[in-house]
Amino acid sequence: MGMNELRVDSTLVVVPWTDPIVDEVGFDVFSRYAEMFWLPIMGPSALWIMRRIVMGFADFPGGYEMDTQEIALAVGLSFTQGANCPFTRALRRCQWFGAAQSVQGGLAVRIKLPPVSRRQIQRFPISLKQSLAAWPVESTDHQQLVERAKLVASALITTGDDSDLLESRLTRIGIPVGIAARVAGDLTGSMIAGSATARSSP
Repeated sequence: MGMNELRVDSTLVVVPWTDPIVDEVGFDVFSRYAEMFWLPIMGPSALWIMRRIVMGFADFPGGYEMDTQEIALAVGLSFTQGANCPFTRALRRCQWFGAAQSVQGGLAVRIKLPPVSRRQIQRFPISLKQSLAAWPVESTDHQQLVERAKLVASALITTGDDSDLLESRLTRIGIPVGIAARVAGDLTGSMIAGSATARSSP
């Protein structure tokens, strides 16, 4: 199924896109690299749609049936069935830039994004080109994982998830156990401290 054949109805089946090469050398969709260098290419709506979809893989690692209107509203977009819907256009940008691809019965979405290409870099402003040139050859994988874990954990808590399940949810999407435990513990501790402060306030 080609990009133009993507049909977006009230629900859409999404699955992780397994790519051994990109999964090895790529950058997490929640990473600072994605924020700095992929956002100006894909646009904020497309990147946030990807992130919301990938967050769902925490509960359903093999894929799931996505409520398109719910995801659209979660990233601030309207949804109506049709090719000109803002949500559909943003989702097709994910396909156009190789972050997602149509598969039998749905859409495969990358969990990691590849390094940006030379052609894509050409449209960057000078300051962003300089930032990319200064990017460390050996990326700080540990820090990226910590950042990702914090983002996902905060989002899960915001949407009403049980804080006691945070660690297991994080490990399901590939966060190492040690990082997942630390981030979950820190966030839960902050919530408890905040609650205690609120109760003690006059």
